[in-house]
Amino acid sequence: MTFDGLQLRVEGAWLPGEPLFEGHVGTAEVTVQVDARGTGFTLTHDGARVQAQVLRPRVAELAALMPIKEAPDLSKFLLSPMPGLWCRWRWKPANRSRP
Repeated sequence: MTFDGLQLRVEGAWLPGEPLFEGHVGTAEVTVQVDARGTGFTLTHDGARVQAQVLRPRVAELAALMPIKEAPDLSKFLLSPMPGLWCRWRWKPANRSRP
């Protein structure tokens, strides 16, 4: 496995569909929670969460060339915490908000 340019050896007997991986990463003995998510996995260990994908070498090369889609800037929009819940807006421009 390659992580941040560092090669680590991963050993264990995990099979797809099992909720836990128990084995060794490098020289450390670990237990990792594994959740399948679309084409990858969410790995949780010791409070840390990582999104991971298992790809063939050629697919990994091509995936590295894909542009990263940036989230749209929504800072100029008023977003309701529960869309569809508000019935009307009672504030008028002449009203002043109080601290």
